[in-house]
Parts: sequence; C-alpha cells; structure tokens
Amino acid sequence: MCYNQTMLRFWWLGLVLMFSPVLACGSQLPPDLYVKAVQYARAFQIDPNLLVAIVWVESRFCPEALGSHGEIGLGQILPSTAEALGVNPAWLWNVDWNLWAAAKHLRDLWNTFHNMKLVIEAYNAGAGAVEEGTIPLSTEQYYINVNYVYEYLEAHQSVLAAWLGQVASR
Repeated sequence: MCYNQTMLRFWWLGLVLMFSPVLACGSQLPPDLYVKAVQYARAFQIDPNLLVAIVWVESRFCPEALGSHGEIGLGQILPSTAEALGVNPAWLWNVDWNLWAAAKHLRDLWNTFHNMKLVIEAYNAGAGAVEEGTIPLSTEQYYINVNYVYEYLEAHQSVLAAWLGQVASR
C-alpha cells in the first residue's frame, strides 16, 4: 500500500472515530465511555488502546449492542464468557460491568497467549480456536480491523487528549 493510501485510510478512520453521525446507536465516540474503558484497562494492566479498539470494532461504543450469537453490550461479551469471569450475564447491559468483563477477559487472554495478535483473535474466536489453530477467516479480518483502530489510536494520542479536554471544558 502506498503512502497516500495509508494516509487516506487514517484520515477516513479519524472522521469515523470522531465525527460519525450515524453509527450503531447513532452516536459519536462517547467521551464518558472512552474514559471508563481506559480506566478499566489500566485497572487490569492492559493497553487502554487495545480495549478501546476492541470495543470500537465490537459495538462502536453502543451499550445496547446485541450480537447475532447473543453477545451483549460494549465489549460484545457472551453470557457464557460472563459466567466464566464471575459476572451475572444480566449485568452485561450495565456499561461498567460490561467494560469490567471485557478488560478482565483481555487480561486473562493476555496471561494465556502473551501476544497481541493471538489475544485479539482469541477475543473474537475463542481461546480454544487459537490453541487449536482453527481461526476462521472472519477472525483474520477482525484482527485487521482491531489492529487498524489500535494503530490509529496509538498515532493520535495527542488528538484524543485534546478532544477529551475540549469535552471536559464544556
């Protein structure tokens, strides 16, 4: 991919992340949920940009998101995953519990795989699929999407900080 295509992709993603008028819930990146995601990531000692990127790809930060396989909320947590984490599945509709579960799940996956690509794939396809090497093609695309958002967030930390400062001063 040439430099201009890369810049165009980052420019487009920037518009989507910051100014998306009608995505999922019809909302932009909610500053309060972004801050909560960062706080939960730090509490579980995982990269905040990884959790934010996964939540963005999973639900576009829509707390009411419901996946086609029964995944719930911001982190699109399956009820069975919630139970394994010690969370009542009914609590997944609460943004704090959902972000807590997503961050805890990422921490557990990181402790197992110690590799960002494998962690992202396991978050999507399950740890068993990664361990068995049976990753579906859709999970490879999922990894590309999450990694793309992650790289954007890494490259634009100062922009996010300025944006949060503007939001906080309103």
